[in-house]
Amino acid sequence: MKILRFWAIILISAISSYSYSGMSANASEIENAISLDDKDKAEIKQLIRKALKWVDKESSLHLYPLLKENPTGFYLGFDLDEHKKNLKKLESSQFFSAAFFDNYNNIYQALDRKLRDKEIEWRVGELSPFGNNANPWCNCQDVPYDKPNPWESIEVDFVGDENGRVSALWTWGSLKGEVEEELKKHPYRFDVVKEKGKWKIDYLEGFDFDVFTSVDEPVGSQQNFDKFKAMLDNCGMTFQEPDGVVECDIVENGDMNYEYALTYPDKDFEVRYSIRPITYKHYENDSLRSQIEESKSFRNESYETILQAIIFNISGKFYKVGPFDQDAVKEEFNADWGGTTFVELKDSGFGKGFKYCMVVAIHKNDVADAYYFYLANTKDKYMDRMMPLFHSLQFE
Repeated sequence: MKILRFWAIILISAISSYSYSGMSANASEIENAISLDDKDKAEIKQLIRKALKWVDKESSLHLYPLLKENPTGFYLGFDLDEHKKNLKKLESSQFFSAAFFDNYNNIYQALDRKLRDKEIEWRVGELSPFGNNANPWCNCQDVPYDKPNPWESIEVDFVGDENGRVSALWTWGSLKGEVEEELKKHPYRFDVVKEKGKWKIDYLEGFDFDVFTSVDEPVGSQQNFDKFKAMLDNCGMTFQEPDGVVECDIVENGDMNYEYALTYPDKDFEVRYSIRPITYKHYENDSLRSQIEESKSFRNESYETILQAIIFNISGKFYKVGPFDQDAVKEEFNADWGGTTFVELKDSGFGKGFKYCMVVAIHKNDVADAYYFYLANTKDKYMDRMMPLFHSLQFE
């Protein structure tokens, strides 16, 4: 149990000195690894500002180009003619890469099929049953104000640069006037690539295919273990539910989606599992296979960058991640990489009701990234409560 011994050292360090916390949002340690020059950084910042200003124009895009409802009061699907107009606008803007264009199209084609086949039902006048019920371009409900233009207040932190793809987080960091600090700090991840010598937006977290096309469960909903198990089976993972724990409700939040959660009946301690497949064993269609697997190389190289974005989303800070011993993570999880960190949860929708969280990530090339989140309000007996849950999720 090399990893458990390693983790005990990490936890003791966190409890005694909190040496893992305190990196500022400008992520200076991460930026030192970036090879971008100042000209590239300036161009990328202007790109995201211009793109979001363009989207904010009323005439730019219809987010949900819906058909008329049927007599029973449900939407039938998307107006695909209007959707084609959206695609032409995206293409003519020249802000977006070919991969983003294809992903955008695949999202709406998949949702349209599910609405028409009644896999998803959307009652007229209600919020959409998919996505996160926020504007996906900013993951916000509204802009802070109209004048001066808030998109000009966007600041960018660069968190990864691999094989020509740059990952970054934008925030409304320089908003003026009386604006909540939390709004200024809330991060939004995006990726850019160069096409024909120009930077193009390649990924926006609000248009993540898996997140956008997932159907939200109601707040406090009961979980579906069979659905969770089927997902694991299809992406090559196994789950062994420990003794002495029970299922607990999924908490809807805008920070980090997760698929399953367990708690002790008599202890203030919870574990949440979040799975992000890289490939599946079976696909609904060839288009979906192509859309998912074209990101395989990026996912196999950027798991640490993605983990940093997740940590920032749930805690508001960047924390150092301690990698597991490579042989141990292979033996204990059948994973190619793993790491952990201990964070304090402040003003987090994901962490509401809890103070601390131990995050564990495991990655297997071409298979998936998986995350354990161990939540508690005290560091006392943390290891004792965590250990029975530690190997519950593994790769095949």
